[in-house]
Formats: sequence, structure tokens, C-alpha cells
Amino acid sequence: MATRNHRRAGKLLTCLKPQMGKEPVRFIEELADKMVRSLGRTEPPFQTEAFEYAALAGAKVLQTNIPKYSGLMSVFDGRIIIEINRDDSLERKNFTVCHEVGHIELRKAAKLLQPSRSHRGTFIHKESANDGTTKTEEWLVEEFAANILMPRQFFSNKAKALEPSLQNARKLSEMFLASLGATLRRIVSLKVWPCVMIWGIPEKMKGENVWAVRIQEFKNATNEVLTCPKHKYVWWAGEQFSRSTQSESIVTDTVSIEDKLWRFEGLREWHYTPSGERENRVMAMLLPTERS
Repeated sequence: MATRNHRRAGKLLTCLKPQMGKEPVRFIEELADKMVRSLGRTEPPFQTEAFEYAALAGAKVLQTNIPKYSGLMSVFDGRIIIEINRDDSLERKNFTVCHEVGHIELRKAAKLLQPSRSHRGTFIHKESANDGTTKTEEWLVEEFAANILMPRQFFSNKAKALEPSLQNARKLSEMFLASLGATLRRIVSLKVWPCVMIWGIPEKMKGENVWAVRIQEFKNATNEVLTCPKHKYVWWAGEQFSRSTQSESIVTDTVSIEDKLWRFEGLREWHYTPSGERENRVMAMLLPTERS
């Protein structure tokens, strides 16, 4: 969205409430499935550098330089514009476009963005610049983007044919033209691989030669009772996280957590903080093995 104001952002969700009810995920999946069917593809990738979903939504994509945001959606003189950062990778651009298409399709479903009857190819936008967006809306469009870029059934079938590993996650990301991070989040959300995904930063404990991990994101798709503590720090795998920040390759090892052995696979990634700063962190996959 072109505006990030959170003060008056209830209009969209209020309009969508009768359709969503208490099942927003089902609503988003149905909305996304409709767009996937309109695209008419049965094999990945479901979007290429042509940004087919933007065209389906009636939007024009402009590649430019945007401070702070990956992408913006706006309506100017009845034309829907999606702006993305020209220097981002194709995979990141792909997800960003799908994210912004999510904002468009939600507004169409809420009848806040409707085709003009008098001027073909243009739209009537029934929101003011101050209406903004919300965290709930951002979550909904993230779900929408994942569903159109990596449709559930197609993605599940491809993933289940591969052994769980970061290397095979890379193959999936290349197959669907999605970033590795987005691919890994899709893997755990659909629970197609029994793994735990952690994004975090290793920190050396003050006065000790021991590494801890400050967890930024934690997702468990296994049946094992492994949770992220409220203070967001863990002491297992600290050394492995530290080694991963210093390597260009996937770091593999075995770690023991509460008397259970896990296969550790870690990979360094550059992450942009909300303030726009570049930060070195690790994405790690934990796969359960046997009891120690």
C-alpha cells in the first residue's frame, strides 16, 4: 500500500467482515485460488519477471527506488500502480508484487476498488489517503501472496517429493521463483516437512566464551514440544549459529536439545531491519533425529 498510516485503518476490514467471518484464512485461500485459476498455469513458476498477477489485477508495475519499503500500491487517476525496488532480486520482487496484488484484491472484494464504467482500464477508489493499512491486513496479504506464488497443492506435491533440507528448499525457491525465506515459511505453514525454522542472531554471552541465539522468528512444523522462550534467547545451537554467520555455504551439524538430537542446517542471510539497516543473521532448519 502507498500509505502506512495505522490510525484510521478499520474501513477495509469492516467491509470484509461479512465475507471473512471467523475464517480469514479460508477466505484468503479461496480468493487466491480464484486468481490462480484465472492464471491458468499448472506448473511453477506461477509468476515470472512479466509479473503476470499484476496484469491480472489490472495494475502496472514500476521498478524504481523506494526508501524503507519493498513495494507500494497506489491509485492515480484511476490507474493502479505497483512500485518495487529495481535493485531487489527477482524472487523478492515476485513476492512483493504478489503482496501488493493482495492489497488490490482485498479492496476489490470489499468493493472499495471497482472498475470504472465510463473509462475502460481505470478504477474507482473509495478510500482516502488517510485510511491506511493495519497489521491484520498486512498479515492477510502476506497469506494471499504465498498462496498465489506457491499454491498449496502444487507446492505441497513438489516439496513432498524432496528430502527436507536447506539445499532442497533452495531448489523449491528456484522452481517457484520465490525467495528462500518465503519458501521456508511456506514449508512450515503447510507442514510439508517435519522441521523447525529459526531466524536469529548469535550473541556472545558477556564475560563468557559461550554463544547464545537471539531469536527473531520461530516456526515449528513438527510434533515435538519445542517452543521459543518469552525472553527470545536460547543457548543451544549458539556455536552453530555463530559459524553460519561466517560461512557462505550451508553449515551442518548435530545439536542436542532437551535430550533429543536434531540435525542442524544453517545459512547466513542479509536481513533489512524495519529502520532499513542491513543486518547479518542466520536462517536455521532443525530436523528431529533420535534421542541422545
